[in-house]
Amino acid sequence: MKSYQAAIAIGNTKTLAFKSSIFPYLIKRIISYGFYSFEMVIRFAAILSIVGIGTIGQLLSDQYATEDNFSHMSIVLW
Repeated sequence: MKSYQAAIAIGNTKTLAFKSSIFPYLIKRIISYGFYSFEMVIRFAAILSIVGIGTIGQLLSDQYATEDNFSHMSIVLW
């Protein structure tokens, strides 16, 4: 917040001050949260595959049933 106030104090417009001081901080948080959400979706799909529920989970469960298809299981996850 201090960088925003400093940008306003040196004569920048509010929009430019927001883009230069607050937006970079926010975009890092948004991207980080997006990666975290994607990771959680993959984890839940893996958990559901063990139980045998769901679409991706069903594909993983089918590949997990045979011991020789671990390479195919990685393709489903990718």
